[in-house]
Amino acid sequence: MPSHLCLKKPSTVSFHEASFAALGGIALEALRLAKPEIGHRVAVIGLGLLGQITAQALKASGCKVIGVDVLEDRLNLAQELSCDAVFNSGESDLAAEAIRFSRGHGLDSVIILASTKSDEPLRQAASMCMERGTIVASGLVGLNVPRDLFFEKELNLVIPK
Repeated sequence: MPSHLCLKKPSTVSFHEASFAALGGIALEALRLAKPEIGHRVAVIGLGLLGQITAQALKASGCKVIGVDVLEDRLNLAQELSCDAVFNSGESDLAAEAIRFSRGHGLDSVIILASTKSDEPLRQAASMCMERGTIVASGLVGLNVPRDLFFEKELNLVIPK
C-alpha cells in the first residue's frame, strides 16, 4: 500500500468503524465531482452500500435526492433514510419521473454507483439530466456513450480515476 493512501487510526475509532473509511471516501469523491449545491436535484443510480452512503451525504448537503435501483429492499431503505423519491429502473420511465421531480427542468446531476456491464445506467442518467448537467460514473458500468443525447444536452461525463 502506498504511504499516501494510509492513515493512522485514532485510538478512539474501532477497527470495524475504520474499515468504512474507504467507502466513505468513494462516496465523497463522487459528490466532489458532481459539485452539488444546496437545492440541487440529484439522482443516485445503484443503491447498494455506496449508493446509500452517497444519497445520505447528498441529503445532508441540502440536495433533493432521487434513488434508482432494481431491488425493492434497497429502494425502501433509501426512501427511509435519505431519498425524496425512489424508482425501480425496470418499472419506471426515469426521464419522465426526473422531469416531474424537477418541475420540468431535469436533474442537475446523476451519480452512477451501479455495477453492471450494461451501459443502460449511463443512458438513463443522460435522459434524466438537464442541459449541461453532470453525470459521475463511479460505478462499474458500461461506458458506450450515447453521443447524440450527450451532444444534444451538452452533458458533462466525469469518470473518477
